[in-house]
Amino acid sequence: MVALVIIFCLLLASVIVLAAMRKAIGTQEEDLLLHAGDPTAVEKKSSVVERIDAIEKWGKTMTVVTVVYGLILLGWFLWMGWHQSAQIVQ
Repeated sequence: MVALVIIFCLLLASVIVLAAMRKAIGTQEEDLLLHAGDPTAVEKKSSVVERIDAIEKWGKTMTVVTVVYGLILLGWFLWMGWHQSAQIVQ
């Protein structure tokens, strides 16, 4: 049971790390917008955009997996609580 909660915490931590990475790389993207005419800046911006796209793809996927796993875990805990409360104490 504890292992299931640890897995959920790891999934949640991965989503938070991906969000922090996206924010950090996003600041680089804003800096590159000021130098739109420079060919090296355009190439660097292309690289930054590719990295952001990959992070966003994984971020969305991990968010959905985390939410679904969390809802399943919550349902299981509620089911176990209801099942244990329905047992007759002798």
